[in-house]
Amino acid sequence: LLIDRLAQKYPGLVRAFHHKKNLGTNISLTELFREAKNDWIFFLPADKQILPDSIRDYLAAAEAGADMVLGWRAKRADPFHRNFFNWAYRTAIQLLLGFSFQDATASDLYKKSVLDQITFESQGRLLQAEIAIKASLLGYQVKEIPVKHFPRTAGKQTGIKPKALWLSFVDLLRVAPKINQMKKARFTNLSHSR
Repeated sequence: LLIDRLAQKYPGLVRAFHHKKNLGTNISLTELFREAKNDWIFFLPADKQILPDSIRDYLAAAEAGADMVLGWRAKRADPFHRNFFNWAYRTAIQLLLGFSFQDATASDLYKKSVLDQITFESQGRLLQAEIAIKASLLGYQVKEIPVKHFPRTAGKQTGIKPKALWLSFVDLLRVAPKINQMKKARFTNLSHSR
């Protein structure tokens, strides 16, 4: 594999992690967060729908003061049913959690010191939104930037299978009380500090 060749060529700079089977984005992300050694973590899916050179825009936002940068696919190159599901899921997040994001499931740049203060509770596609919400509640600056999105040319999308859809909403309902508890605690602390 390419990643193995790069790890051999650049030891200490590139490390390869493998799973015997596809465990999904969530497991891969939490492992990435745990194993990261540097100050910033850039998550970029390998489906080529967002190109690596977009990192320049993420870094510019970080240099301007953002602690976390969410890329949002301004013109999504996805079929209608996938776009509809993403709209419905964003709406559910807004209704249940009180936070609105253009897109919290694309490509993100994270400050490692912020991630170290967050307990990850999501077991599904809510993870990136959960991190952004908790970072905001902790007082960190979360910025959204538009990124170019291209049609998928390889691999299969699994996020809109009935089981995946069901698990996504179950995950949202499970995590919502914990996030709302954090919101209440933050509001109480702000009220007492006045």
